[in-house]
Amino acid sequence: TTAIWAVALMAASGRAISCRPEFRVFEGTKKEGNVIFDLSPLRMDPNVGGYTFQDVGDPKVRDYMYKINVCGLTRHPNGNCTEEFSVAYQYEPGGCLSLGRDFTDQYASFELLDPRLPTRGVALKYTGGDSKYCKGKKNRTMTIRFVCENREHKMDPIRSAVSELDCDYFITVKTPHACPIDCDRKSSKVCGEKGFCAYDTDKLAPACFCDSGWHGEGCMLTGEDGDKTSMDNSNACDGVCIALIFVFLLLIGLLVAGVFVLIRVRKMNELNIRFAALAEDLNPGDEAFELQEESAERIAEEFEGLT
Repeated sequence: TTAIWAVALMAASGRAISCRPEFRVFEGTKKEGNVIFDLSPLRMDPNVGGYTFQDVGDPKVRDYMYKINVCGLTRHPNGNCTEEFSVAYQYEPGGCLSLGRDFTDQYASFELLDPRLPTRGVALKYTGGDSKYCKGKKNRTMTIRFVCENREHKMDPIRSAVSELDCDYFITVKTPHACPIDCDRKSSKVCGEKGFCAYDTDKLAPACFCDSGWHGEGCMLTGEDGDKTSMDNSNACDGVCIALIFVFLLLIGLLVAGVFVLIRVRKMNELNIRFAALAEDLNPGDEAFELQEESAERIAEEFEGLT
């Protein structure tokens, strides 16, 4: 199989990045396509709130909570935070630490969860958080792994929890918004929950691959609906069909024009032959004149002999 890899298309340095990350996907060395995600529906108003999560550790040892926003800032959870607004916080009753700075390309970035499977999901990483208690005064980071999921799941402390390793924090969230926008999503269901979203190496774009018995771009058609759609599509004439019809009519026109020109040429040749014959009748050559002179002399000699 041909290797698939991807690169992110980012904005200029120091500017807020888009919540619609786009990646250029390469298959081998020649073919390429784009995979686009849209996480903007998950963004919350900074002044209203953010998403709250628990720590994955034992609450008796690590009684931490986390407040995170997606693609934007959130207001501090208590009065112990050094920053009034940040993209993510770790907090407890007696303290609060920032896990990121802001949502600019200097402190935030996107990457695919798996470049070989570009439709699996996308990760958002925040950097520039507090360095307090970290070895070597390392700044804390927060990485949110968004996994493409057919059905919407509520992001709550029970379903998702934050893990930490050397001041780098991680959380995994399953959501339909982590699926590329090319995969049909209606009523918060990707591919109608009757298929899955994957990268189509023929179309060079994400697409829904439907379960057996289901049809359509969003895997929403089955049985007669699918057959009817197929018949409608077969009766429809797309751009390629129109182009073929145009070429066919053009060839017919050229053929008719060629036949017309051939008939005209043949008629002109016939006229030329007839004109040549007529010219010979009206203008006899030198040989004909010589025969006429010989006949006249012979007749004159015969006439003199008679006299």
